[in-house]
Amino acid sequence: MLKKYYGHKFNFWHIQKIIYIGQFFSSFTPGRAGDLVRANYLKDEMGLPIAVSSVISERLFDIFVISLSAIWSFVVFYDELIPLLRNLSTILLVIVFVVIVVSIILFYKLLKKEHIKEALSFIKKIRFESFVVVCFWSFVIWFFTYIQAYLLTRALGFNVSLVSVLSISGAMVIPNLLPITIASIGTTELTAFYLFSLVGVPPGLGVISLWLTNIVLTFMPAFIGYLFYLAYKKSEGRNDG
Repeated sequence: MLKKYYGHKFNFWHIQKIIYIGQFFSSFTPGRAGDLVRANYLKDEMGLPIAVSSVISERLFDIFVISLSAIWSFVVFYDELIPLLRNLSTILLVIVFVVIVVSIILFYKLLKKEHIKEALSFIKKIRFESFVVVCFWSFVIWFFTYIQAYLLTRALGFNVSLVSVLSISGAMVIPNLLPITIASIGTTELTAFYLFSLVGVPPGLGVISLWLTNIVLTFMPAFIGYLFYLAYKKSEGRNDG
């Protein structure tokens, strides 16, 4: 939808392949930075500055919806999280500050200065109606992702309510966005270990549930993206030949 909004028409399945490729690279990069790889597959049609800005704007819409789910999780687990957040608040503030500064520096170095204005032009173009529509579909996609996590959790035999799984899933996306470790290894397990214990699930089993959920919702799409990536590389090799 955003690509169409930018005035460029793409085949739907072509965009899906690019999204899967981004999923592959983001699966092993801190903070899902690998999503920016998608710009490389869009630059021929859109130009690199606009391609990068379109990917960034998609992530901003995504983060907006994720933030709403994180707020919901905070409300549900308010009493349990307050003592923990008091101890972690300083660390989190430092991490957020560093992420913002590093992102700005990298973005400035990635693009030539004369293209910065063009790359950021999407901010002026975005209308409120378009913002609502894209956020709505982002919300729908994330909701069904959480529903899949709930069904997988129930399939493992855990008697956990939908509200609990939605709340845990909403909280789990926060460590996924923090560029602390590759593929958020360790941070997500620690978060799952703590949150599942709050809803009566043995922490160890909660971590196992997280791993199985990641296999279905993260690593399988990433593997599909890897296959598409190989196909693109093979196609480029034939064209170069």
